[in-house]
Amino acid sequence: MSTKQVNVDILLSLGFTVVSPTKHNESVSLDCSGVDQYGDPVVQATVYPNQAGTWSVSLDGGFLAPAYENEDILIKRLDEEFPGWR
Repeated sequence: MSTKQVNVDILLSLGFTVVSPTKHNESVSLDCSGVDQYGDPVVQATVYPNQAGTWSVSLDGGFLAPAYENEDILIKRLDEEFPGWR
């Protein structure tokens, strides 16, 4: 079962930083370490509760299944869609 903390921990291990307060049943926003020419994060991830009662990851508003089940897909998607995120 996908938990909030597992998904947050994976994103933290990839260099993301938490930018929103963390509460048990609320979404968590994280910024990547890479920035664009304006100094803004290349991509923001949000870990949020889904309708199945588990937690999912959204990258700049797009849905992605739980990160712990798809860590390789997550990294590949970040590399392909958000160059400079690292």
